[in-house]
Amino acid sequence: MGQLARTFDSLMQRYGFDSDLVRLVSSTTEIRVPVRVRRRYAEEQQLTHDISQTTAWFIVRRAELEQAGFPLPIKKGDRLLEDGVYYTAYVVEPLMDGPNVIGYRVRCIGD
Repeated sequence: MGQLARTFDSLMQRYGFDSDLVRLVSSTTEIRVPVRVRRRYAEEQQLTHDISQTTAWFIVRRAELEQAGFPLPIKKGDRLLEDGVYYTAYVVEPLMDGPNVIGYRVRCIGD
């Protein structure tokens, strides 16, 4: 494990919070694993007159997902649960330490 990966793990332990990552497999089946995530920022986008959509970046560790048995990589449509609000992934970027994927940066839209 490189220095970047060690620093990444330390930041996740210190500043992350517990959440659930969910993948809907069918209308009646889902894969749900507890994960530690970091929320980067949020912004509210006005869609129409009285409707707004909240977007946020979340950071998730790959090793934790592998250990929990979540099928990788995170995909568009996967969901993160934060304080009772589901955020649906629409952009997923791998976080690299050299040639190794150490995590994912996931841009989500709040429900």
